[in-house]
Amino acid sequence: MFQDGDTVWSNVSHPNDFISDIMNNMFNSHGKRFDAWTDVQWTAPGSMSLLSYYAEPGTPKEDGHMHTSIHVMTPESPDTTHYFWAFGRDIHPDNEEFSAKLRAGIEYAFEEEDKPMIALQQAQVGDRDIMSMRPVLLAGDAGAVRARRMLRKLIAQEQSNGEEASDQKQSVDA
Repeated sequence: MFQDGDTVWSNVSHPNDFISDIMNNMFNSHGKRFDAWTDVQWTAPGSMSLLSYYAEPGTPKEDGHMHTSIHVMTPESPDTTHYFWAFGRDIHPDNEEFSAKLRAGIEYAFEEEDKPMIALQQAQVGDRDIMSMRPVLLAGDAGAVRARRMLRKLIAQEQSNGEEASDQKQSVDA
């Protein structure tokens, strides 16, 4: 994990491991192990780019398969967010039936797995800063924690600039 300006990079690898059902379906490889890598680039205030690689164990990631996804989040209200995503891959790129099945699998993961979990977490956390609740953090949380801290700092700067602009307007109007 590292930071460059308003961008946080989080790179993880899972050598010789089982992969998700969606990826198993993509590769028709149920029960088979892969080396997997995911490089996440989070750019403030709310976009993520993921490059994921899958290869036979011991094979360089560049010699395996790659897929990319883009995620863009923009707040609607204090507790709702618009979430847009796109997904690309290098396996069966022109197969419409495969694309439809893959899209259905990804939508299922977002709608039936991720969304209910995020909604439940939002209901539990409410308007509190999750970090004030002193959660147990794992090594894999480092990128998300860094992004959260950076976003908090940017919001504070924006609010401070807004107050300064308001103060300047009031002194000009006086």
